[in-house]
Amino acid sequence: MSGRKLQVTKSVRSPNSDGTIELQTDLLTRSAAAQPYESALNEVQVQLAIAKAIFDHQGDGGRLGAYNALLHAIDFFAGQGFPHAILKPLAGVAEAMIDVDRGASNPLLQQGRRAKTGAPPASIGQLVIEGQLAVITQCCVLHFKKEGKYPYVGPATVEAAKLVKKSNWPINPTPTNMREIRERVNRSVGSQSYDRIVFDILMNAENAKRAPLDFAKRLLGSQLSERVPEKFSP
Repeated sequence: MSGRKLQVTKSVRSPNSDGTIELQTDLLTRSAAAQPYESALNEVQVQLAIAKAIFDHQGDGGRLGAYNALLHAIDFFAGQGFPHAILKPLAGVAEAMIDVDRGASNPLLQQGRRAKTGAPPASIGQLVIEGQLAVITQCCVLHFKKEGKYPYVGPATVEAAKLVKKSNWPINPTPTNMREIRERVNRSVGSQSYDRIVFDILMNAENAKRAPLDFAKRLLGSQLSERVPEKFSP
C-alpha cells in the first residue's frame, strides 16, 4: 500500500525516476501501546544504561552492548505500537552483529570495497574524535583571536594539545598533531566525511562562538568524547 512520497538525498538510491521514495501507509500507523509511554520510557532508559556499561567494559569492542541496546530500542518501539516491519532495519543490524560473532557472513556488515593500494580508511570512531580535536583547536584559535593575541595559530595549537593532555582522553597529541588535524578538516569543507560533519555541527553551536575556550573544555569533559578508539593515533 503506497502513501506519502519523500524526496531523498543523492546518496540514497531511489526506486522512482523522480528521486522519491513512496512510503507505505500501513507503516505510518500505530496500534495501541502495550505499556504507558512514561513507564516504557523509564524502563528502556535503564536498559540502555545497562547496555552502555556492557558496551564500555565487555572487552568485545562493544558488540554485546550495542546488540542489547538495539534489542531494547526495538522492544520499546514495538511496545508503543510501531509496526514490526518498520523496525526491520534495526533488527537486521542486531542479527548481523550476531552473525559476526558466530563467524558467519552477513551482507549488512560486509567490508566495503576499496582500492587495493594505500592505507585502509580511518574508522568512524577515529574520524569523530578527529572532528572533535579539530573543534578544540579551532576554539583555541578563536579564543586567541578574541583576546587580540597575534600570531594566534601556533599558541592556539599548544593550548589545544595542553587541554587534551589535562583531560581524561587516553591520547597525548602534540601541537603539530592538533594543527594538522585542524588543517585537514578545514580543507574538507562541503564534504560528507564524518570528521567534517562533527566539526560543522559543533562549531555551529552558539557557545562555540561566544565562549570558545570554555566550549572546548566542556567538550573534553562531555560524554561525546568519552569513548576514544583504542587504536586511535593522531
